[in-house]
Amino acid sequence: ETILKVPARPLPGTYVAQDIPDTEFIEQATNFVNLIATYQPQVAKRQFEEAQKLLWEPALAQFKQDMLGTELRAISSTSRTQIFYIDPTKTAIERNGQEVIVTFNGDRSKIIAGKELPSVLSIYSITMRVIPRNPTNPFGIVITDMKSINDKV
Repeated sequence: ETILKVPARPLPGTYVAQDIPDTEFIEQATNFVNLIATYQPQVAKRQFEEAQKLLWEPALAQFKQDMLGTELRAISSTSRTQIFYIDPTKTAIERNGQEVIVTFNGDRSKIIAGKELPSVLSIYSITMRVIPRNPTNPFGIVITDMKSINDKV
């Protein structure tokens, strides 16, 4: 006799941010930063379009204007490649009620028209919250704000 234990399907609803482990927020933020901060001109548009699926207002409208508009044109016109190396020892997570902020530190390198520019210390701060979960987003984590700071190394 074989007995299979099948967990119940998750019901529609919303998780409370405090009930979701830090690793889920860090993973969502990492996926987003990898899509927007490491790219080649041939795939940047596809990556940015995929990244916008993780966004929620007010970040979504700003992203469409800045990244899918201005930034994408600059990438195409200069043949810019960018690589962002996250330093995992400096990743920080901060919880403020229903908001969770994940901050990544690392080095950003750019290659414009085949010429490598000096490396820059970069910080990405990703603010998230939860919405009702769905099949493609089981925890309902969405990004509501993003900031980046760049300094010369």
